[in-house]
Amino acid sequence: MPETKQENLTYSDFPFQAYDKLRYGDTDRQGHVNNAVFSTFLETGRVEFLYNPDNPLTSEGASFVIANLNHPSCN
Repeated sequence: MPETKQENLTYSDFPFQAYDKLRYGDTDRQGHVNNAVFSTFLETGRVEFLYNPDNPLTSEGASFVIANLNHPSCN
């Protein structure tokens, strides 16, 4: 992939995309997304990526575990 400046990236620059629905309960009264919900969004993408029936990344019967999930700025 050619080198691209970050401000010029588009969705088509990423080979894999996953979508999730933002639910009313995922936000506060001002519409801000609760921080804990981002882990749920990541889970959706992770599962769709790892268990894609058209291009599986794991062998049949394999599983994975997220042992640690944190944001670098929280360390």
